[in-house]
Amino acid sequence: SWDMMQSGIFSSMEFKPNNYNTLYAVTRSNGQFWRSTDNGESWSEITSGLPSSGTSRGKIAVSPNNENYVYVMFCDEQGSFYGVYRSSNSGLNFSERYRCISPSDFNPNLLGWNADGSDYGGQGWYDLALAVNPNDAEDVWVGGVNVWQSTNGGSNWSNRSLWSSSGANYLHADIHEMEYSPHDNTLFVCSDGGFGKRDNNSWEDLSDGLEITQFYSIGVAETTDDNIIGGAQDNGTLHNQEDYASSDNWAAQLSGDGMQCIINPDNSDIMYGESQNGRILKTTNGGQNWNDWTDISPDTDGAWETPYELQLNSPNRMLAGYKRLYLSTNGGDTWTSLNSSSGLLNGSNAQEIEMTTNNNTFYFSFSDKLYQTTNGGVSWTQLTNGLPTQATITDIHVSTNNTNHIWVTYGGTWQSANKVYFSSNGGNTFSNITFNLPNTQVNCITVDLTNNKTYVGTDLGVYQRQGSNSSWSNHNLSSLPNVIVKDL
Repeated sequence: SWDMMQSGIFSSMEFKPNNYNTLYAVTRSNGQFWRSTDNGESWSEITSGLPSSGTSRGKIAVSPNNENYVYVMFCDEQGSFYGVYRSSNSGLNFSERYRCISPSDFNPNLLGWNADGSDYGGQGWYDLALAVNPNDAEDVWVGGVNVWQSTNGGSNWSNRSLWSSSGANYLHADIHEMEYSPHDNTLFVCSDGGFGKRDNNSWEDLSDGLEITQFYSIGVAETTDDNIIGGAQDNGTLHNQEDYASSDNWAAQLSGDGMQCIINPDNSDIMYGESQNGRILKTTNGGQNWNDWTDISPDTDGAWETPYELQLNSPNRMLAGYKRLYLSTNGGDTWTSLNSSSGLLNGSNAQEIEMTTNNNTFYFSFSDKLYQTTNGGVSWTQLTNGLPTQATITDIHVSTNNTNHIWVTYGGTWQSANKVYFSSNGGNTFSNITFNLPNTQVNCITVDLTNNKTYVGTDLGVYQRQGSNSSWSNHNLSSLPNVIVKDL
């Protein structure tokens, strides 16, 4: 059971070293610093020496090397670096140690992307970390996109990691936590790339064995059993041609957030990868080179997960969805804008697309709207008969041997009975086949034509339906936990 001691939204809290009656806390939204001297029974806001406005999320750090020191760091309301402050009397008042107003003041920006801190901006609302050496209260570390160190209590700073390089100074971007071991003075870090530590003036990754990679999408070769490529959240595009279960066999191919990945069904050396908002790249030699690091994107401003697809029976034909649809007939080397789609999207981004084995028939959706063309994009028809409204479409699937068979899945949980729909007449009418699926988001669907089975990936794992049965069965078996399944 719990008692409310102090209301507010707090982002960091620390005990005073060697005196657990004194606690410090700082808020997430407006940079308020609070102090308690009675083990958290009552709290007082401290304002002396701290900024009165313009701050947002804060982080606190202390060191037993000087138990009266309290460091607090703030980002501003846009997530850029604001400043570092220090108290020498257990949080009663503070003094400014370091402030960066803009790049023109010649102070490095500790939360930016550049190694020399010459840029302005940051994402302190997302990644913000602060640590002080337990054996040296002047040794202060800040984590944002990169890591910075001060050896004089926060007055001057040096870069200690680079997210966009390689070698000893490389550390994955977006630092969320830094913590010193009280036993051997080792500095540990948590980032979007996993877990690591500072060792002999370099960074050592300790993430092997952590099964934490989050894949948005996977592409699987049709011509070989052992070839898979996947786009991972915050961890780029990864490729494996050997043992999927071994972390040593996954090779990093592309940077950024990895998104939709596709392997050409006729030639597994031809692969496509994508980063956020629709930057599509292509390799023709199994990942050794990617378009000389230039993309084949037909546009530059798509959805976070911009959809694109190859036509299975003619894989040089590709479709991509941005604020309009684009068609390529030469594997992405050139693209033709289907201008007829832009008026339907009306400034929105396409969220799902589907090509069929018919050159003239394909589909796209955004929000709860589903459109079909049967004349190669010259004109479009919105399909509505039997479909729900105000429910976001998450996937579209058309049978490879009967283009009249169409499946549509939906996300959200507020319409519990509206998750999966099927049409047997080319979209003229749809039937609800949700049946007994749990009220959770359905993310994707695929059909095994050989065994007449339908599979859906949900936020609770995989479910399957046999033939025309009016029920779904849990297909997690004994080895798949109740995890979010994004692609099948």
